Amino acid sequence: MQTVLARAWTSLVDAAAEPAPFSLGYFGTVGLDGAPQVRAVLIRGADIDSGTVVFATNAASAKTSELAR
Repeated sequence: MQTVLARAWTSLVDAAAEPAPFSLGYFGTVGLDGAPQVRAVLIRGADIDSGTVVFATNAASAKTSELAR
């Protein structure tokens, strides 16, 4: 399991460091209607030590309302 996690974090850090097609990630939320939603986001940063991922999206998208809720 540690190997899988290490590879995932390495991929996130690499995607944030050099924007490329692989810098696109997918983020799951619960829609305003209660249904699961999975949408694309742009990976902008990843910090293994703090366990955080920074992503960007259009502020007018439904994702922002779902996250605020």
